Amino acid sequence: MDIIQSFMLDGGLFRGVFIAADQSLQELNEKHQYPQAVKKVLNECAVMAFALSNGLKYDGRFALQLRGQEKVSSVYVDVTKENRIRGYAVYDQTASWDTDISFRSLFPTGELLFSVSQIGQEPYQGIVQLTGETLVQTVQSYFDLSVQIPTLIITDSDQDRIRCLLIQKMPDKKEIPYEIQNDLWETVRILAKSVQHDELFGTLTPKEILFRLFHEHQLVIFNEQKPFFSCDCHRDKMFRFLKKLTPIEREELYQNNQIITSCQFCGQEYTFKKEELE
Repeated sequence: MDIIQSFMLDGGLFRGVFIAADQSLQELNEKHQYPQAVKKVLNECAVMAFALSNGLKYDGRFALQLRGQEKVSSVYVDVTKENRIRGYAVYDQTASWDTDISFRSLFPTGELLFSVSQIGQEPYQGIVQLTGETLVQTVQSYFDLSVQIPTLIITDSDQDRIRCLLIQKMPDKKEIPYEIQNDLWETVRILAKSVQHDELFGTLTPKEILFRLFHEHQLVIFNEQKPFFSCDCHRDKMFRFLKKLTPIEREELYQNNQIITSCQFCGQEYTFKKEELE
């Protein structure tokens, strides 16, 4: 299942999105031999990027990056407004890896970077310290405390599949008493947390799941969108990069009078002979 399903509750008091990206995340990972623990974090970052960018208006890329100093030094994903995703992870390939290692063990210290690159505009970037025991806790804390947008994020995984449900409280409506809006928010949170693993990974469609949870809250479901993996690397781009290097820098990269480059996103290799670059 690959779907981005946006919805609205209680006459616009709350907005939400349901994310499933099975095939696109499989393609994101298939050219790499990531340990299972690294793949899990990369996949979680990917669905989180889809969820967070869903409520933004932008023409460029929305990026999410985890930076650490231990076994994993970087996990990066970016998405476009067309829901194209790409990403990669940088990790210690000499280390031993337990399949059930926790997020906090992978990132005992570190930071999370949000960035939005708009065509023709200066990029926006925010940095958050990894304060939570999970990526979800860190992102949720950022919204609750820094941005002050009440947010609920639920993720669940089943082998290499992952689901994400995000709900946010919209600005208060003056015509509705504050206490009622708060009560509705607490009710919506309780209902969202009641979703079961078997519902998320069974035969139900996202629309059916959302109806089960929120049919009493003026549920409005918008047109679904489809996420997909896409890498925009090409040989000319690699060639231009290598030509910008000094002859001494290129000399250090030659092996048997050629340079073999590999795209960190898709793994595609490009070979350049020395006579092409000199």
